Amino acid sequence: MFKYFAFFLFFFGCFFAQAQQEVSLPMMLDIPNSVRFNPAWTTGYKWTVSLPSISQNFSSNGPSVDQLFEDNGNGNYILHVDQAVAQLKEDNLISNITKIEVLGLSHQWKKSFFHINFGVRTNVGVSFKKALAELAAFGNGPYVGQTLEIGPSIDAQAFTEIGVGYSHQIGSLRVGATVKFLNGLASATTTKSKISVYTDPEYYQLTATSDYELQSSSFISLDSLGKINLSPENFTPQMALKNGGTAFDLGLDYKITDRLSVSASAIDLGSILWKENAQTLTSKGSFTYDGLAADGGLSAIDSTSLTDLVDSVQNIFNFSQKTGEFKTP
Repeated sequence: MFKYFAFFLFFFGCFFAQAQQEVSLPMMLDIPNSVRFNPAWTTGYKWTVSLPSISQNFSSNGPSVDQLFEDNGNGNYILHVDQAVAQLKEDNLISNITKIEVLGLSHQWKKSFFHINFGVRTNVGVSFKKALAELAAFGNGPYVGQTLEIGPSIDAQAFTEIGVGYSHQIGSLRVGATVKFLNGLASATTTKSKISVYTDPEYYQLTATSDYELQSSSFISLDSLGKINLSPENFTPQMALKNGGTAFDLGLDYKITDRLSVSASAIDLGSILWKENAQTLTSKGSFTYDGLAADGGLSAIDSTSLTDLVDSVQNIFNFSQKTGEFKTP
């Protein structure tokens, strides 16, 4: 059961789509989780127990929901593909952090504050070109004789963390630090993301040129035919113990008056070394595909043609595999 929970956590974060802390925490210093934002902060209570909780932060530099969907008057919202694509920027970024706080404990003793916590996190960042959405929506017909840059990139990790922190009051200044012990559940990170496509004006053939590299661990694998597969059934909790890492949070808070203070922090300073099923998938070269019809696009694709298209894309880019550990911040 745990393997499917870990798989769900990783791809739930990816689907909603590096990460930021809850933006409201600096205004709620008496909340135990505020110490995750700045380890110099305290709750003001002698003992604090944090019960299980879940939080999520999502951000995007693209259009808002009301710009993508339109109310048809019957209470249903319709996605207008043309309008949605037109609202995109040339470079689009979607980021998300999903955090499950399993348990936390803190204690205030004189001028010292101690805290410990255990949780699970998914950090995801996805970026894609507007040209990629245009190609998917309208087909390659409108771009005959043009070269489109469409390479997407991803930076996604799921991991557990155990944090142990301490802060101390020195006059008007409080300083704090947290050391976090990390175990990686899954990772997918692009280190190269260049893909361009060119449509021949005579035969509408699509020529793709790639210099693409994806480092992955755990769920992602490459079969004997060079196709990328997702295999959550191969995951076990013991695998996470092989992907270890550490990180640090540093913070300070200076009290100027009873109602004014200045604080600063640096969080998640560290990395994870991925060893379990760690690999680098690479595609480099030029490949030719017949492409979608000139008047194609999403409306011209049925379930059969979509399956054929996905298979063709994997065959075209012909990923090669190299096993070996890698590190992510």
